[in-house]
Amino acid sequence: SDSVHVMGEGTLPQAEFLTDTINFIPTAINIYSTEYLPIVNVGVGALFIDSIVSSDQVISAPQGIVIAEGDTAQIPITFYSQLTGIYNVDLAIYTNDPVNPIRNVHCTASANSEVGGHVCGTWSLVNSPYLLIEHVIVPDSWTLTIEPGVVILGDSLDIEVFGALFANGTAELPIY
Repeated sequence: SDSVHVMGEGTLPQAEFLTDTINFIPTAINIYSTEYLPIVNVGVGALFIDSIVSSDQVISAPQGIVIAEGDTAQIPITFYSQLTGIYNVDLAIYTNDPVNPIRNVHCTASANSEVGGHVCGTWSLVNSPYLLIEHVIVPDSWTLTIEPGVVILGDSLDIEVFGALFANGTAELPIY
C-alpha cells in the first residue's frame, strides 16, 4: 500500500488587541495628537496588518505593519482636526489573522479652539468658542480677524494688538 507522510510547520498568526477603545485627550484645532494601540502577535509566524481604515479622516494610522511572532507593536493612531467638535470614529483593522482577520477599535476625540501667544488669521464662528490659555498678542504687521458671533473665553487674559484687529459683531451676532 502506498502512503504519503507529510511533515512541516505552518504559520498561524494571531492578533491580540490589548484595548478596543482609544480616548484622545482634548486637543486644540490644527494640532496633531497621537495615542498608541498595542497589538500582540500571540500566534506562530509574522502578523501582517495590511490596512487600517478610519470612518472619519480626522483619525489616521500607518499601513503595512509587520509584527514578528511573540512581539508587541505600539501602532500610532493620530487625531487632527481643523474644526471644533466631538468625534466618534471607528477603525477597521485588516490583518492576516485567519481566525479574526478584521478587528474594530473605537476612538473618541474632541477638538477645541485654545489660543495663546502670537496669533494672526481668522477666528471663525464655526470654531467658536475660543479659549485663551495665555495672553494673546497680535504683533506689528500681523492681522487678526474675529468673525461676528465668536465667543472668547479667558477670564483675566488679554488680547494685545500691535498689528491690526478686525472684529465687527452685529446686533444678531455680537462678539463676546
